[in-house]
Amino acid sequence: MLSRFLLLSFFVLIYSGSIDAQTCYGGEFTTQAEVDLFLANNPTCTTIDGGLRINSGTTDPINNLNAFGNITSITSGEFSLTNTQITTLGNLQNANFSTYVFNINNNPNLLSVSLSGNFNGSQLNVSMPSNSVFNFSGNFIGSYVNTSVSIPNNGVINFNGTNITSSSSFYASCPNGIITASNNFTLGNQCNLSAKKVSGFNYIQNNNNGNPLNLTLSPSSITTLGLIFNGASLTNTSVCCAVTAVTLRPTITT
Repeated sequence: MLSRFLLLSFFVLIYSGSIDAQTCYGGEFTTQAEVDLFLANNPTCTTIDGGLRINSGTTDPINNLNAFGNITSITSGEFSLTNTQITTLGNLQNANFSTYVFNINNNPNLLSVSLSGNFNGSQLNVSMPSNSVFNFSGNFIGSYVNTSVSIPNNGVINFNGTNITSSSSFYASCPNGIITASNNFTLGNQCNLSAKKVSGFNYIQNNNNGNPLNLTLSPSSITTLGLIFNGASLTNTSVCCAVTAVTLRPTITT
C-alpha cells in the first residue's frame, strides 16, 4: 500500500512539474552559448516571465534565436534585442508581448521584422538598418503605447493591426521609403510621419481629451497622402514641410 502511494505521488510530482515548466524566467543573454542553453534548461517553456534581454557581446556573438522557438508570450520586465548578428526573430515574431518596453536596436543583419502578436506595454521602440521592412499586424492592448519606429534610408514601415493606440506620441521615420497603414489609429497628441510616401492612414481618431492633434509631415517630398480626421479629409498630394495643430471634430461613429 505504501509503495503504491509513493508511486502515485511520484507521478503527480512529474505531472505538476510539466505544468509549471511551461513558464520560465528569461533574464539577460550575451552569448550564443547562453541562448542555446536556454532551450536545454527549459524544453517545455512557452511563457517567459520577467522579460527577455538579448544584448550580444563581441565574444561568441548571438547569431540566431532558435532556442526561443517554443515561446508564445513574454510578460513583465522588458524585451530588448541589441547588438546581435541575427537575420530573423524566428518564432518570436508571433509571440505576445506584455512587457513595459519593447526595444530592437543595432542589429545590422536584421532587415525584416514582422510582428503578428499583441503588444501590451508602454513603449515600442524599433530601429532597423537602411532598406529594411518593419511590419506590425498585431494589436496594441490598452491605451498607453508610445511608438517610435525608424529606418535611416529607404525601406518600408507598415502598421496594419486592427487596433493601434498611442497615448502620447507616434513617430515613424523612413526617409526615401514608405510608411503605410491599413486600419484605425487612435492617437494622443502628436503624430510624426517622415517618408517619401505616406499612404493608407484611412482614419485617425484623436484621443487627447478634445485638444488638437499635432501632426507633422516631412519632408516636402511626401507624395501620396490620404488621411481622414474624424470625417475631415486631408488629401493634399504635395504636403510641404509640416502640418501642425490640426483641430479635430468630435468622433464620428460610422
